[in-house]
Amino acid sequence: MNVSLSRTSLDVGETVDLVAEASGGAGGYRFAWQALPPGCAGTGAIVACVPTGPGLFDLRVTVTDAEGYSAVSPQAVALSVWPALNATVTVAPTAPTVGAPTEFGIQLTGGARPITVAWEFPGDHFETGLDANFTFAASGVNLVSVWVNDSTGASLLRIQSVQVEPRATVPAASPWLVVGPIVGVVAAGAVLAVGLFARRRPPRPASAAGSTGPPTADAPDAPRLYG
Repeated sequence: MNVSLSRTSLDVGETVDLVAEASGGAGGYRFAWQALPPGCAGTGAIVACVPTGPGLFDLRVTVTDAEGYSAVSPQAVALSVWPALNATVTVAPTAPTVGAPTEFGIQLTGGARPITVAWEFPGDHFETGLDANFTFAASGVNLVSVWVNDSTGASLLRIQSVQVEPRATVPAASPWLVVGPIVGVVAAGAVLAVGLFARRRPPRPASAAGSTGPPTADAPDAPRLYG
């Protein structure tokens, strides 16, 4: 009797075919499988097994012919069942800005190592590894695709939606924001000049008492004669 498996390693939730081949005897074989993973059962020569729990299982099968004679598979066949592969994508910052670098990461649970990760960003930009960096060129909703594959052949596709904000812009300054201060400075300078001019003017001489005419300047001293 011979026992074979379609695969010897898989993740929870995947399918493995168990195959038993018998010869001799009276025919009319019945098969009873032992040490199957949880979620698997069957009495046929071929059993499609979808494990619901992880573990290492040594599978055997007992075959019974129409005459009631039985035989057990001489050697156990090992089957490794790994926890189901799962992945969560992280984005920092969660709302990036156009032109600013964005960091991506992925958190993995389950699966059989090694695990490969491939990223696809807008503009047909590709990266591999647990971490990736990308700078978005367009605002709005951008989609990032991530493929995760483990060594059993299990694969996941995660599509991450990222809301990208427009690049911050500085509004153009109003002309009055520039001209206004200049006008103010010029006006202040004019007021200061007038004040200085007023301070430097000599005072008018007081007019003689009782005089109604305009004030006159003092007459210069008469010339002196020397002889």
